[in-house]
Amino acid sequence: NEGYIIVKNHFSHSELDLAWAEYEDKIKSKLIIPPDEESHYNDPYPARTLNPHFHVEGFRKIMGCSNLLDIINLLMEAKLTPFQSIASHKGSQQKLHSDAIHMTTNPLGGLVAAWVAFEDISIDSGPLVFCPTSHKLPYLLTTELSIDSNDFKLNGYTSYQQKYEPKIESIVEENKLRKEQFLAQKGDVLIWHHNLIHGGSLRNDFSISRKALVAHYFDTKCHCYHDLSGDDADLLTSMKLFK
Repeated sequence: NEGYIIVKNHFSHSELDLAWAEYEDKIKSKLIIPPDEESHYNDPYPARTLNPHFHVEGFRKIMGCSNLLDIINLLMEAKLTPFQSIASHKGSQQKLHSDAIHMTTNPLGGLVAAWVAFEDISIDSGPLVFCPTSHKLPYLLTTELSIDSNDFKLNGYTSYQQKYEPKIESIVEENKLRKEQFLAQKGDVLIWHHNLIHGGSLRNDFSISRKALVAHYFDTKCHCYHDLSGDDADLLTSMKLFK
């Protein structure tokens, strides 16, 4: 068990195209507003959006796909439900991390992610990168790093960047973890355990898009919360959408 599986050609191109067109329409109508961000001067793409499935029915259909849920439930030997999504036009270049510090479950291990490629992913677009078997390592959470939830609420991700990200890099080096890029084809899905270390590789060409939707699923028997802030996750909104 390496902490992930790749499901090839799971979604049809037509289904993906319809969902993405709906997403673009919601951005044009300003029902969805991508956040402001510092970006490269030659970057034509908007920032990632959180929970676009609240407004995009096509994304909800993809997240709630019965075949995808069957695979996830079989892997986890539990019943999981979608609760969060992130859509991106481009590579995130996000530093290596585990989802566990962002979306935490009690007991631990009750969450998975599914990353859906909406186009063929170019090596120059900043592909998703992940470290196989890293999910077997001990969880790295705020208590191990003395990151205080009040500090997070006052200063945002400063402590996370100063303490968590360098520690993850050192863990990768110390354990000689290999890094793999997800050079997906349109319709492929990468499913990973929430303690798997992953991130976004550097974008070599800012003109190349990397259209994708990542969805997170939690075990309904778990308590789900945000370890950095200490706040409970907003589960009810999504659960109502997927009844």
